[in-house]
Amino acid sequence: MFYYLGGACGIISKRQQFQTDRNIIGNKGHHRAQEGGGKLQQTLDTLKKAVGTTIQVMVSAVEMRDPYTSGHQTRSADIARAIATEMGLPQEKIDGIRLAGSIHDIGKLSVPAEILSKPQN
Repeated sequence: MFYYLGGACGIISKRQQFQTDRNIIGNKGHHRAQEGGGKLQQTLDTLKKAVGTTIQVMVSAVEMRDPYTSGHQTRSADIARAIATEMGLPQEKIDGIRLAGSIHDIGKLSVPAEILSKPQN
């Protein structure tokens, strides 16, 4: 059984524990361990999708607050991903960098609208 421990680190820790448990079980429980691994992968995939959706909602909220820079976060994320790819980073790191690029302006949500839409001279 897997427990959500408050973040991706908790799930990763459970994955590591699963690997240890699988090694202890040995070949007799190999089939059962593989089934558990499939469920874990499904849980991780679901979590990744949920995080991605949450980030897209945040991006949309920021763009609604500051339409002048609409699309900026997406372009920043694309550039960050391209640089990470060119650097030869692992895919997991590239995905994380892309997500970070997507929300780098999240602080705009707390900036008063009058400041964000200040008229230019």
